[in-house]
Amino acid sequence: LIARSFKILKTSYKANHPFNYYFKVPLQNLKKALFKTSLTYKSMAPEIPFKIFMAIRCLLIFTGLFACFYFRKEDYFKITLIFFGAIYFLVAALLRQVEMRYLFQVDVLMLLAAAAFLADKFFKKKKEEM
Repeated sequence: LIARSFKILKTSYKANHPFNYYFKVPLQNLKKALFKTSLTYKSMAPEIPFKIFMAIRCLLIFTGLFACFYFRKEDYFKITLIFFGAIYFLVAALLRQVEMRYLFQVDVLMLLAAAAFLADKFFKKKKEEM
């Protein structure tokens, strides 16, 4: 009975607010997934260190995305970008529940891509100096 009621509510919302259902809510979920700045339970972690950690995570994700476009001819980066897009689309648009545990694998791949890009830039500069 409860499941049927939620299905009726979902169908009604979809019919009455199609723009919100198909665009606004998934974009809000995507924003939450990329730019997480708060916790549901405030007592779980200190606020300032958490925000700093999430800002660094965001910076590394975008560095990883930049790396995927920079090294776009290499297979690893193509696959990483496709996996990133698929998982974030799945979480934001289809599951519609943003939980960090669903994003860990993608975040690690983005971290590796960012590390490859930063190492390439750092070591290329070092080689030129020698």
